[in-house]
Amino acid sequence: MICYFNYSVSPYHQKRFSKLQEKFQTEIMFVELASQDRVYPWNSQAAEINAVTLFPGMEFSTVKTRDMVTAVTQLLNRTKPDVVLTVSYDSAAVRAAAIWARRNNVVSISVNDSWKGDKPRFLFWEIIKGFWCRIAYDGMFLSGVRSKAYYQGLGFPESRIWLGQDTIDNDFFAEKTDAIRKEKEVYRQKYKLPEKYFLCVARLSPEKNLERLIRAFSAYKARGGGWDLVIVGSGPLEKILKDLAGELGIRQSVFFAGWKQQDEIPVFYALAACLVLPSVSEPWGNVVNEAMASSLPIMVSRKCGCSPELCLKGVNGFDFDPYSEKAITEVLLKMASDDCDRSRMAQASLELVRRYTLENYAASLNDCIASLKKSKFKLG
Repeated sequence: MICYFNYSVSPYHQKRFSKLQEKFQTEIMFVELASQDRVYPWNSQAAEINAVTLFPGMEFSTVKTRDMVTAVTQLLNRTKPDVVLTVSYDSAAVRAAAIWARRNNVVSISVNDSWKGDKPRFLFWEIIKGFWCRIAYDGMFLSGVRSKAYYQGLGFPESRIWLGQDTIDNDFFAEKTDAIRKEKEVYRQKYKLPEKYFLCVARLSPEKNLERLIRAFSAYKARGGGWDLVIVGSGPLEKILKDLAGELGIRQSVFFAGWKQQDEIPVFYALAACLVLPSVSEPWGNVVNEAMASSLPIMVSRKCGCSPELCLKGVNGFDFDPYSEKAITEVLLKMASDDCDRSRMAQASLELVRRYTLENYAASLNDCIASLKKSKFKLG
């Protein structure tokens, strides 16, 4: 049996886990540590995949560490899986699961999308992290080339790294946006969306770099830009960002749509002209996958983990330096220019994202598990 631990089951996880249930022959138990997420207020999807929730109705950070570790250990002692997958390693609960796997000589896999440039790194902690990963995990299931290079730099063997972690349900977004575009004026009026707009789907928090985006957008408008900006998301900077747009005199051109669950998000992709993600810290950026599956050109910060693989400059969009307001303004102007072939870019996005499917995700993870089980068996 495979035991797969996650902090909470978001719509992203539900789609991935459903595909694993469909494709895997082995029994899988998905474990949601707590049913609420403090950062992203998704509706929990645990019921959709019959996941076990250790602390239902609670937010992860409010559960005592001792109680969480005890619950994880008791579950593993009771179920005795032969493979344990844990998301990240930054809490005692997931570390306890990895330790249990080591003590019981079962396969331990870390599912992660961290990369070196995602945040400041300190040598002492990097040494500790590298040591922990090498002793705690048989394998790593990672997002992309930046993540792979990071863990190799920490001393983790390339032969025990698999890629494909960050995928979405491409068909869901492609089909939904196609249907919405057939009635686009109905949806545009219902959601009060402008005719032409840059779309940003992001949490309203410092790492998403939205203050700089709004300032750059103001410069874009000052240089005659005719598009508007729609921001979908919620977070601690909401009032600050709205006040900033007002101070810059562009409040009428910046639409704050608020938090949207995944069943509504396709509306915003379907009616947008392109996606812009200006983050200064972003392990991957699943909204980029969503935009591409929705046939949109993209503009992606070079600090987004997905940038090397998903943003091909001049093919399906443009990358940019997120610390430069001037660079962001220039890329907004370039994308909105009549010289930019956005239709060609939209088609390129769709074709490129087809390489990043739930089927490939399941196949890569299956290969990871099978290979590690085989090597562990040989080692006795």
